[in-house]
Amino acid sequence: MKAKMFRRLALPAAALAAAAGCGRPLPPRPNIFLIVADTLRPDHAGCYGYPLPTTPALDGLAADSVLFERAYCDMPLTPSSHASILTGVPTDVHGVYFRPPGEGGGFHSLRPSLDTLPELLREAGYRTGAVVSCSWLSPELGFDRGFETYREYSLPLTYAGMVNRLARGMIKRFFDAGAAAPFFLFLHYFDPHSDISWLDNKLPYYATEESLERFSPGRDLAVSLMSQSGRVATRHLEWLTENRDLMPPGMKEAIVELYD
Repeated sequence: MKAKMFRRLALPAAALAAAAGCGRPLPPRPNIFLIVADTLRPDHAGCYGYPLPTTPALDGLAADSVLFERAYCDMPLTPSSHASILTGVPTDVHGVYFRPPGEGGGFHSLRPSLDTLPELLREAGYRTGAVVSCSWLSPELGFDRGFETYREYSLPLTYAGMVNRLARGMIKRFFDAGAAAPFFLFLHYFDPHSDISWLDNKLPYYATEESLERFSPGRDLAVSLMSQSGRVATRHLEWLTENRDLMPPGMKEAIVELYD
């Protein structure tokens, strides 16, 4: 597997070697950020055509970047998908899939025979760090492989502000240690994820007054839903999933507004 992954890097490496042989200075190696927003729906992001300004920072980045209009995962589970992101192979190859209750539940760990992106980058001289906000991306499953520093915080305590604070501290330490080595930083945000029954509603989504002002023009029905649920939108999403055919006019739109 290592040979296959290194072959993917062969052409860029050859180009750098040719540049060095011609006496031209090598370009500096870039710092690399891998940023994942868990369960963020593309159809509610402006850069993918959503009409409301839900993702202005992401839209600005996409306007000056390569935007992939189609991307797929072969297993819609956080550990399985992230294992594919970090290895470049599907679930049946990396092995991170859910065990049925008869086998003890939980997830199988990442197969040790595979190389991960942080391992390869660290071998190439990169500093590596990660801040993740989901207990499923745990070192016990092998997600810390290749990282010098791996900060994992369990639900439901970690939100974007904490991830950003820890990331800034990690970047500062990278720069304080010297600018000669580039760094790779993996940041995982769990804020868009709203769990329903499988976590006993331990991570509800709370619609803020600011978000209602921006995304709920009528507001009356959305505010009514908030007051009924103690400002928690998660239970309404569960009801929507189970009773979509029985929904009165405007109810679906009001629930969506609680999430925007």
